[in-house]
Amino acid sequence: MKVDRAILPLAARLKLASPGAVTGDQPGERRSRLAGRGVELADHRPYGPGDELRLVDWNAWQRLGTLQVRLFQESRGQRVHIALDASASMGIPAEKADHAATLTAALCLVALLQRDALRLSVAGGGQPFTVTGADAGRFAAVLKALEDARPDGEDRQQLAAALGARRLDRALLITDLLMPPEDLDRLLRALAAGVGRPPCCMSWAPPS
Repeated sequence: MKVDRAILPLAARLKLASPGAVTGDQPGERRSRLAGRGVELADHRPYGPGDELRLVDWNAWQRLGTLQVRLFQESRGQRVHIALDASASMGIPAEKADHAATLTAALCLVALLQRDALRLSVAGGGQPFTVTGADAGRFAAVLKALEDARPDGEDRQQLAAALGARRLDRALLITDLLMPPEDLDRLLRALAAGVGRPPCCMSWAPPS
């Protein structure tokens, strides 16, 4: 598949929104559900043995007469899974697969630039493959994987298994929806299981 690299500098200006506090375990730019060390105050708790004195809220001590420790919101990356349907229908016409690869590459770049924990899965025919990473240095591997891929076959079970394999903050499926209803149902259920909520579908057509 061909990736239109000319649009990638434009994609690099975009941001991938997170649905709320994220669940990633890598340092990043998003508010996490974890309370730890960060810059955004999350809560207080009573001082206990072993707590660092620099975390004590002395203003609270003056007001309340008790020692309180400040808890900060940690900044983490979100878990993002982008799945590309590379079945045979995506290659008819050939431009469809190229547009899908370009869209996938742009989304992967946006996620990596924000230090999100990215997992890219490509499957449909032949040997499925996965690329993972949490920094922009992995984008070269993403590009190579997409440009080496060929739309072929009809096996989408690998995508469904990958999408539902772990808890996610964002899951994106790029497909033309030209598949048996049971395959589509399996993929949508896997999407919902991964993010813990019903999937949101969006259609997109490249300019003619």
